[in-house]
Amino acid sequence: AELNQGATRAMAPFANDCELERKVPCPEIGQGMIGLTAPEVLEIADDLRKNLPRSEVKRIRKLARENSQRIAQMDHEHYAAARIPCPLAGEHRVCCAYAGRPLRCRPLHAMMIAGGDEPGMTEGAARTDSYEQTVEQAVEAGLRHALRSTGLDANLYELNGAMAKALDTPDAAACWARGEGVFEECKRYR
Repeated sequence: AELNQGATRAMAPFANDCELERKVPCPEIGQGMIGLTAPEVLEIADDLRKNLPRSEVKRIRKLARENSQRIAQMDHEHYAAARIPCPLAGEHRVCCAYAGRPLRCRPLHAMMIAGGDEPGMTEGAARTDSYEQTVEQAVEAGLRHALRSTGLDANLYELNGAMAKALDTPDAAACWARGEGVFEECKRYR
């Protein structure tokens, strides 16, 4: 939670608390393929189980599984062209796990509250040349370094496969913390 709050604050340093709390929907074209670390996906799965009705968690799990099978052999370009629906997209395209959404999803929020409208989006992916994106990459690099230095899994995984695995495995966080390869069969991001 502290990492997420700090990253968001760093991406939008001049935004007030009210602006930072505003929920921003994903654009119609989505944000492309999203990579995330094991702690991120575990936090999201835990948040979904605690805060959503069981039927909504079941919908997310089912769509994540279907997407994972569909994209198994896709690269970023084909993924964007296929317009894969994010399993976390809820009503009005707002993330069902907004407070704990992936680091890679946070630059969009920061760009929108800073600029007031949807940033330049191309082929389903957020701009990669923005200050916000640079902050996200630095936070992610630091997180991955910390994970590696403690001997934990520091890989980036594609959202759909990792989300399906985390939701299918009730004790995924405990297994991962013990060093078990919970996500080793999931598609890696890049």
